[in-house]
Amino acid sequence: LPLGWEEAYDPQIGPYYINHVNQVTQLEDPRLEWLGIQEAMLRDYLHTAQEALEAKREMYDVKKQRLCL
Repeated sequence: LPLGWEEAYDPQIGPYYINHVNQVTQLEDPRLEWLGIQEAMLRDYLHTAQEALEAKREMYDVKKQRLCL
């Protein structure tokens, strides 16, 4: 669990999570939320990296064509 979080169990609702930093409780596992955030960050990074790679490829092709002239 993230720093400041605790997992507790209630017989009627099952597991729940306590955020001692913000003093709130929730039923959703905070690790799942963090995984979603990480996935979105990775998706954004890969998109940016793909665009940069395509731009470099285009510049390489232009330079290669100029050398052949």
